[in-house]
Amino acid sequence: MTRSSVQSGYYDGIDRLYPGQIADFGTSQDNSTVSYPAETEVIAGRGVVKGAAITTDPNTNPMNQPAPYKIKAPVSGSVTADFVGIAVRTEACTNSSDSEAAYAANTMATVVVRRGTGSIIGAKANVAVAAGDPVYMSVDAAQVPNLPVGEFTNTNAAGVIQITGATWYAQAAAGTVGRIEL
Repeated sequence: MTRSSVQSGYYDGIDRLYPGQIADFGTSQDNSTVSYPAETEVIAGRGVVKGAAITTDPNTNPMNQPAPYKIKAPVSGSVTADFVGIAVRTEACTNSSDSEAAYAANTMATVVVRRGTGSIIGAKANVAVAAGDPVYMSVDAAQVPNLPVGEFTNTNAAGVIQITGATWYAQAAAGTVGRIEL
């Protein structure tokens, strides 16, 4: 009896990365990812900041909240201390109004939160970046019209905040998905 193969070929390299996709196996196996309730729509691969306080005791919260706040898309006036992490692309994502993978408001969102652990996640590189470049996140669409709120760049300017402890992991061309190491 001959058995057919499930797949006809095997590739030597990894396929392209999507925004919000965890880029290394170690990140998915440690405690670098945490779930939070989303206060606003949160798009995978974009940064999120602290939202409204959760009024229930986080120790008895049925959602097992690690922190007493929700997360949301950045807003004008967000500062580096507000940065929580980068939204992870999971099966719980639905399509946003712009057909991007997103968590709807008032749902649970998975976020890579731990800076300094070496966690690597895919994020859109709106400009060409090099390995080791600093990471800045857009918080004000009016001041940075070509960089959607929550997306990242390697250039400091009005309307962006620096994500301390984060760097671009490898070179990426403008308009492609790069890797950010937190």
